[in-house]
Amino acid sequence: MSFTDADLPGFLELLRQHPEWRDAVRYELAGDWLRRAESVARKADQWEIEVNARFDKIEAVLDAAIDEMRRANELSAARFVEMMERFAKSDELFAAINERFIEVDKRFDAVDERFDAVDKRFDGMDQRFDGMDQRFDGMDRRFDGMDQRFDGIDHRLDKMDIRFDRIDGRLDNLTGRMGNVEGGQYEDRYHAVSHLADRFGRLAVVSLGDVSEVLHAREADVISGQEFKTLASLDFLLRGRDGKGPDALIVYVALEVSMTVAASDIRRAAERAAVLRKAGLDARAFVGGRSMPSQLRPLADELAVTLLLDQDEAA
Repeated sequence: MSFTDADLPGFLELLRQHPEWRDAVRYELAGDWLRRAESVARKADQWEIEVNARFDKIEAVLDAAIDEMRRANELSAARFVEMMERFAKSDELFAAINERFIEVDKRFDAVDERFDAVDKRFDGMDQRFDGMDQRFDGMDRRFDGMDQRFDGIDHRLDKMDIRFDRIDGRLDNLTGRMGNVEGGQYEDRYHAVSHLADRFGRLAVVSLGDVSEVLHAREADVISGQEFKTLASLDFLLRGRDGKGPDALIVYVALEVSMTVAASDIRRAAERAAVLRKAGLDARAFVGGRSMPSQLRPLADELAVTLLLDQDEAA
């Protein structure tokens, strides 16, 4: 049965009498449009859930980054405080050096004053020589007095030489001490494991008392007491593995460290590695430092000592 225009007033009257039918009629009239709208709404809800989850992850990553930056700032602040303390110590040392130079300047001023006095005495001698023709009778006595004065001047000059020698010795000693302090600080800050981590696995610094092979070799007199003492004086004794996997060889590293590598450092590393091999260990000799004169390279190659330098070799 078809629906005509004449049926519309009656249909509208039925809707007014039965309002509960209106939603069903609307849904039927809307058709596909309502169903698509519901699908879009469901997708929007799912998209909102996913977006919220991603924002939660982003917030977690940002929180972690902020915490990491805070820890880095705290570490930087601690290092800055440590650096300022070291600068304060350096300032105290330079202040002490400056006081000593001031003292040296005062001594030079005293020397200048003494030379001025000598100049005045020579001026007096010139005046006396002007009247020598008239005073021949007293020349012998006056020359004797002049000899005594010259002897006194020589004596004072000798004392000045001794004092200058003492000043030079003190300055040399101070320079040596400053070099030793700087070298000691470099060795204290040296990270042996970090410098060798790319060469050996499971690397760690070990104590000589933890190496049973060396202790047994000493007990059996395979190595002498003096050789044992040389091992105890090593800057770093490390143990690691040469290669990967459970079958990798265990090796020991005899490492000597010096800010400026010298021939003695290379020889010490080679000698200590030889003692370790004498005790039955697979030992390697290394020398670490900031720089090294290039002419020492043949010595290191000859003694099979590997170099770990912070800078290019010095000319």
